[in-house]
Amino acid sequence: MRRAEPRDGTTPRLALALVALVIVICARIVAGGQTWNDIAYHTQVAPPRLAAAEQVQHRELPAWWEGAGLGVPLLAEPSHGAAYPIVWLASTPRALDWLVVGHLAWLALGIAIWARRRGASELAAVGAGLFAVTAGAVLGTGLRGALFGVAYLPWIAWAAEAVRERRAAVVLGASIGMVALAGEPGLLVDALVLAIALGARRTRPGVSLARAPGTRLAVAIAAGLAIGAFQWVPAIAGGLVHIRRGGLPIARLLELVVPGSFGSQDPARGLAALAGTHAWLPSLYVGAGVLALATLGVTRRIAIAAAAIFVLAIVQLGTAENHVAVLAVLAAARAADGLDALFEGDRSAVRALAVAAAVSFIALLSIFAYRRYHEAPGLEHTLAHGAIGLLCIVAAVLIAWRVSPAAWRTPVLLALAVAPGVGALGVVAPTVERSVVEDEPPWVQAIGQRQAPLRVYRPSVMPDLPVELPDEIATLAGTASARWGLAVSQTADPARPPLTDHTWLAAAHDGGALLERFGIGLVIVPAQMIAGMTTLGQHGAYALIELPAAPPAAVALDWAFSTDPDETLRTLFPTTGKPLASAIVLAGHGTPSQESTGELVPCTVAQWDTAAIDLACTAPEPAYAVVSSSATPGWSVTVDDRDAPWLTADLIRRAVAIPAGAHRIAWRYSIPGLPLGLALAGLGIALLVALSLVGGAADRSADPAPVRTR
Repeated sequence: MRRAEPRDGTTPRLALALVALVIVICARIVAGGQTWNDIAYHTQVAPPRLAAAEQVQHRELPAWWEGAGLGVPLLAEPSHGAAYPIVWLASTPRALDWLVVGHLAWLALGIAIWARRRGASELAAVGAGLFAVTAGAVLGTGLRGALFGVAYLPWIAWAAEAVRERRAAVVLGASIGMVALAGEPGLLVDALVLAIALGARRTRPGVSLARAPGTRLAVAIAAGLAIGAFQWVPAIAGGLVHIRRGGLPIARLLELVVPGSFGSQDPARGLAALAGTHAWLPSLYVGAGVLALATLGVTRRIAIAAAAIFVLAIVQLGTAENHVAVLAVLAAARAADGLDALFEGDRSAVRALAVAAAVSFIALLSIFAYRRYHEAPGLEHTLAHGAIGLLCIVAAVLIAWRVSPAAWRTPVLLALAVAPGVGALGVVAPTVERSVVEDEPPWVQAIGQRQAPLRVYRPSVMPDLPVELPDEIATLAGTASARWGLAVSQTADPARPPLTDHTWLAAAHDGGALLERFGIGLVIVPAQMIAGMTTLGQHGAYALIELPAAPPAAVALDWAFSTDPDETLRTLFPTTGKPLASAIVLAGHGTPSQESTGELVPCTVAQWDTAAIDLACTAPEPAYAVVSSSATPGWSVTVDDRDAPWLTADLIRRAVAIPAGAHRIAWRYSIPGLPLGLALAGLGIALLVALSLVGGAADRSADPAPVRTR
């Protein structure tokens, strides 16, 4: 072992070099008219973030979103990422892509600065940053919305190790706050593990409590969590706290050393036999060389943090793949020491890379054997790029072992170390023309300008169409159509009311009854079913048709009460006999209406906007005004400017009692728990300001310089 002095003095040069290299690596995205060819990114992840940015740019908080189902909370659902302030800059797909690239650069810079603090050379620090940027496991978090939290983890690690300094403590608290706002609870736990494992130290005698590293660490963590309350208090108040869970098949660990995108939704690249049927990240590729070099830079504290994160992956506190991505970030950062060892001709680095070459060869051999007996067309690219990566590792081993030090030796070794990841980008994160997701689909054009709300039913599975991004966008998959003011009624959005799926399932035997009841008049069906129907357009084997449906807001003259959801569903969608035509079922206890007093009386929609619905309704007798909008906490209603209580109707929409006559009904949505969340976030910012002002830098002897272990 030898002690390595921190090297923090070259940040500007590092920043310029890394930003330039990241832009070059992502040139197809930044300036090449391309976007990532990933279905989930464009149909599930991007739409709510684009909606949040658009609302903020219209000077509104991202409160409610009409793009999914009958409308869902936006900021109160953490997985939407709507509370993360930087995402508010991106209201177009191009801007969001650039934001992902910017976070890759921020991640690379954090890794490089952390590596420099631990004594790495500039070239090794740059290489470590590039290892992370080109790792499929990290890029995958960008395509699933988690990169906005992952990008701060190396900054948390750097700040935790230097927490004795005021600036580091402030960076630590702010970074934890940003991870919390990004909306992935599993990553927040990882961030806390890193901060505590790397920052917790005993207070040495003579150091005041205010300057003690432990005190600053605790205050920084408290401030970060308080800032995160802006996201999590509304989520708790709205009943939307849930942790996305997902295991990791053992077979997919092969992907760590072989470039592939086995978790992709596109069957041409996905490989369910290895990735499992519920894979989250499209790729877990890190690279055998990176993992081998990382073993040379592991310290006891980093090993403890990595072990804790590994346990979190096993117990599935969040998706295991996100935890693997965090471990990939740690591996990339620690590989800087391995690179320096390689540059210096250290035999341990040569041996580590030799082992990596052997592991890569065995992994490729396994993939080749699998390919011989199974139909998996995407594996050809995996084998080709994996072979190129193996040759790069072997070449690096030979040069470091046999070639004497020379001016060209170090940059060549760096290039060989980085080349496998850069070369595999086309496999782990393929791209497609941006026009596929930017241009208005023909079906949206066919629907044209109509009064809101515009909702369409799309089958969740369309087997007669290839599962490719252009077809998914063209047929309004996920919530992609939300950009054009069109909501897909049945989605997997995590903010949908809990009983939504039960409602759709109960109506499966007569889906038309559900569509008519909830005012969904646009339907995608197989083309052979459209005889005699009004067709708006056709794509492949499917057509978009228009059917009669109930108005989105109406006066119901018939109603019943029920406290049992199953009984309500049996009443709404009976398996025998006709479903209810115009009656509604209200949640709770009350007096039912008289027998069949009349049909629905449509209300006039004066405004149906984000978080605001204004209606003019006329009731011939005391009745209920029902609106096809989700029944979630946060909504309030006034009848003729007087506050009124509302009830859940038909399990997933809302109704309010009105007397006979003409009435003005105004529905408004307010983010639940927002005042408390804002107050706590303000307190967190105040704590960071106080942390930056109280006390100077502590005695450096209280926190010894990092140790390079080799």
